[in-house]
Formats: sequence, C-alpha cells, structure tokens
Amino acid sequence: MTVVMFWNTGKTATGETIGQLCQENDVDLLLLAETETPSARLTTEINGATASTRTIWELPRLESRVRAFTRYAPGLVKPVFDDAHVKMLHLTPPIGFPLLIVAAHLPSKLWAEDEDQSYRVRRLRQDIVEAEGRVGHQNTMIIGDLNANPFEDALMAADGLHGMMDKAVVERGPRSVQRQAWDYFYNPMWSRLGDESRGRPGTYWRSGSGVVSHFWHTFDQVLLRPGLLHCYDTERLIVPDRVGEHAILGLGRSGAGLSDHLPVVIGLDIEKELRRRPKTTASYR
Repeated sequence: MTVVMFWNTGKTATGETIGQLCQENDVDLLLLAETETPSARLTTEINGATASTRTIWELPRLESRVRAFTRYAPGLVKPVFDDAHVKMLHLTPPIGFPLLIVAAHLPSKLWAEDEDQSYRVRRLRQDIVEAEGRVGHQNTMIIGDLNANPFEDALMAADGLHGMMDKAVVERGPRSVQRQAWDYFYNPMWSRLGDESRGRPGTYWRSGSGVVSHFWHTFDQVLLRPGLLHCYDTERLIVPDRVGEHAILGLGRSGAGLSDHLPVVIGLDIEKELRRRPKTTASYR
C-alpha cells in the first residue's frame, strides 16, 4: 500500500501536528501547500512526531508552491514537472507499478476569475498529457487544492480534467467530443459532498454574504486515471478532520483551527494491482 497525503496547512499547522497526522495515517508521500517552515526544522519536527524508523526527507523544492516529503529511498521519487502551482513526481516503488503523482495548488477564487481558473485547468491537463508521454504510462493521480468544486465546468469539461463521478462511465474509455477523443479522470470526491457523506460536508468552509453561498467547498481533491481504479478502495480515501484530540477547522465563531483546509489522504494498493491488472494501451490524450 502506498499512502499519499496532501494538506494546505494555511501557514498555521506546525511540524509536530503534520508529523502526528502522518503517523496516524502511515503516510509514505507527504505533499504540503502554504508551509514555509525551513526544511531542516520541518523535517526534524515531523520525524520527531512520527517516531518511525523510516525517516521522512524533503525532495528539492524547485519552483512549485507544493513541497514534497517522502519515506521512500532517494531515487525512487523523481520530479518530472514543476511550476508555480503544480509539482509532478514519478514514483517507481521497489514493489509494484510506477505512479505519476500530480500535486497541485491552483489559483484561489479570491484572486482569479472563473475564466482564469478554467484556463489554468486546461493548461494542467495538457501538462499531464505531456508528462504521461514522457514517463510512458497513465498511472496518474491528481491530488491537491484545486480551488474549484468537483461540479464546476473546469473540472468536468472534456478539455479540462474530465472528472466523472461514476466509475462505470470512466471505465468505458475515452469520450468523443467534436471528433476528438478525451480521456477521463475518476473523481471520488463527488461522494464526499454534503452532510450525508462520510466525514465533513467538504474540505473548506467559508461564510459568504452574497445571494449564493455554498458555505462548504470541496476544493481539496483526488482524481484517478481509469488504470488506477482496480487498486483503489473507497475505504482508503480519508479526509481527516482531527489530529489527535484537536479539530483541524475552526468554523464560524468556534475559534481558530489548525488550518482552513482539511487534508486528503489516499492509499493505493499498487502491489495487489500489479498481480491482477490486465494490460492496457495508453493513449495520452
């Protein structure tokens, strides 16, 4: 099992808190946004809190606002793309098939118009397609703060992330739109919307004064290419709302929390999948 966690810490969560959350979820690859603590201090705090024999170390930061830490040995996780908002990592574990992990912290709705966000998502899709061509497979997972809800056009459009709520639709293969085939992503975060879902109704809470206010938003998401569905188990997708006895979010007048975003944790059984997955042909679209 490979466990990946993304957390937009909002510049408030400490290394000890992050480390405790890693320990509680047995995290192998940690992705952080809005965390500015120097590397040496942060890794010391995280490792001190995990009390694990497998030390977490930080990969080179490069340009991205997303920082990456891992328990895998050096050389098993390599950067393949990095810009101001997206970091792509290629994981080649000692056992199991490789993964392309796309960690994103896209522009906020506070500073970007819908058109700007849609343009950024279309660019992201193209960057992913090009990276899949370079690594030679489509075992791709997107994880991060997309600053858009699963139902927004940018995430659903064919030339966007094409993120669907239904595995059966995704498994049919590419969809033709105006004579061009577009590959899908499966977005399990559709099932985490509303207060009858497992856990909180979303990952980010903001009270608005306008005519329409969602209050809860699911900005922090995981999307999977169809080839990863056989090693995905819905029980292994977790949106923690506490670290130990402490609530992560402080809602309304209830006081400050550990962050303004909830983390997202996913475990993929890539070793099991290697034994049973049928061969597929990548299309890179």
